Amino acid sequence: MFNSLIEKKQMNKNFMIGIASVCMASNVQANLVTIDISSYANSSLSNTIYDSSPPQGNQTLGGISFLMGNVWNSSYNTDHTVSIAINKFGVNKVYSLINTWWGTTDSNKAYVDFLGTNGAYYSLNLIGGYDIRDYNQSSYTNTINSPNTVNVYVQPENSSHRLDMQSIDLPDAFMSETLETIRFRDLGGADYQRIFLTGLTVDVSDANTIPLPTPAWLLLSGLAGLLVNLRKLTT
Repeated sequence: MFNSLIEKKQMNKNFMIGIASVCMASNVQANLVTIDISSYANSSLSNTIYDSSPPQGNQTLGGISFLMGNVWNSSYNTDHTVSIAINKFGVNKVYSLINTWWGTTDSNKAYVDFLGTNGAYYSLNLIGGYDIRDYNQSSYTNTINSPNTVNVYVQPENSSHRLDMQSIDLPDAFMSETLETIRFRDLGGADYQRIFLTGLTVDVSDANTIPLPTPAWLLLSGLAGLLVNLRKLTT
């Protein structure tokens, strides 16, 4: 009798785990979307970091896919601001490849703004020596102390030239609306930090906002397990 009760309790536990597994499997799937910045570009990657054979086309850097080759360089833009159309629903994270010319540790010199269609807004101050740094290992900023910024590329020909990736978590407000625009603002100056953007990717993987189909075999195996447990509970 006692053993029978233990067995039924374990079956109940397995039953609930099975239900949770099927529900979760039916919704969660990462969806990284690379953003083509070529229509906003004013330079090439080879001319920006002085690399004769830089990453081109679809590349994976730091485990994230990017479309490489074109660069928006604030130095070549009259108002030093660019607004890039995204138009993706439920974005929860953004990955950017941003470095600087003439990097400085002064704050309030570079910002990235996120604008939603229904009023969601978030602005991040990119601090030199923390979130961003100079592309060249020399007398300008050389550190990235933020846990959300990592080095993802070093030029083979010249190991002092590099690209860094920022991982930016968006507020929950963007989960229920469309991220319409990402705006990059540069408040620096010549010989006093100018940012450049070499890649941009967004993550719309939130389970509650973007339900995605699950492979049939996964659902069927989960349901089969539930039926077996249910039969044992009723006998």
